[in-house]
Amino acid sequence: MGDCNATLEPTVLAKIFASGDCCLKLTRPERLVGKHMETNTAAVDSPVAKQKLIVGRFSGMLGAFQLNAYNTLIACKVNNVVAHKIAVDFGSDVGRMMKSDPDLASKVSKANKDGMSKLTIKGGGKIATSPSMSVVRLAQQMHELYKEGLIAERDLPQVPLNLQEYIGDSEHWAQTQDIAS
Repeated sequence: MGDCNATLEPTVLAKIFASGDCCLKLTRPERLVGKHMETNTAAVDSPVAKQKLIVGRFSGMLGAFQLNAYNTLIACKVNNVVAHKIAVDFGSDVGRMMKSDPDLASKVSKANKDGMSKLTIKGGGKIATSPSMSVVRLAQQMHELYKEGLIAERDLPQVPLNLQEYIGDSEHWAQTQDIAS
């Protein structure tokens, strides 16, 4: 890494450190490694504005999985902010499962005359079911039973204590969020 001769405003430095994208290391509270880069600690410790939650919007590689889980939970009359939290947790759990699955594979099918192919992803690995996965599975089952006409409503039934605790924690989390309008 070469010498850095840049001078940054303390507020810019605070934002860089808060984002986690900084490759500089603090050697002393008042000095940053890098030539000619000194600042006071008050600027680095200044708070960065918290972003508002946009409910139902997911990004990243597993965003489609999360959106599908969210929509299924909403169809089962789960509060939208609680559904968002469970869907985010679900995406994290799916990602962990994919990362730990040694049998994970993908296959691209032959393209049709329009140049469109299908992507198939499969895995044989196992993971301990998380509370978010259990709640999403329950919602999926209720939704399927509703579509088949076997039940009149998709509401989630009474769940076991461990899932009640998880849903309660998710409801508490939902009440503490700053929601974008």
